[in-house]
Amino acid sequence: MSKKVSIIIPIRNEENYIKQCIESVLEQDYPKKDMEILLVDGMSTDKTREILKYYITQYDFIQLIDNVNITTPFAMNIGIENSTGAYIIRSDAHSVFPPNYVRKCVETLDTIDADVVGGLAITKGRNKFGKVVAKLLSSPFGVGNSKFRTYGKSGYVDTVPFGAFRR
Repeated sequence: MSKKVSIIIPIRNEENYIKQCIESVLEQDYPKKDMEILLVDGMSTDKTREILKYYITQYDFIQLIDNVNITTPFAMNIGIENSTGAYIIRSDAHSVFPPNYVRKCVETLDTIDADVVGGLAITKGRNKFGKVVAKLLSSPFGVGNSKFRTYGKSGYVDTVPFGAFRR
């Protein structure tokens, strides 16, 4: 039995990334009838809102919510206040989820005693400099003991990216 999942994505001026992010959420193997996507926009001034209009008109489970305070903490609070899911997953506009991410998060929350679960952050660069930075962000040299960045094994950790929580 599926339970409703609210995916909250704080955004601001993300015209170069938001399509890929939304498409990865739409490709989830979790039932669409049990998902809602809350795009909380910090009053974008680029073409982000134009891009979002397409998705909002095509999918009734995608909402655009204004964040007049602009910053991510406000976006998350606004998203949580407007969410209806039994689970909440936090994403970033630069993120791309594997197709089983939502399902695996819900299954894991339902089977272990943890307050939050998540996956790995696999950092990728788009140009030569970005690829160097990505290597550093995936190495203990660059990030220390951050298991979610250095491809650690499954288990209890200090923090996870793109966390999934029970309401």
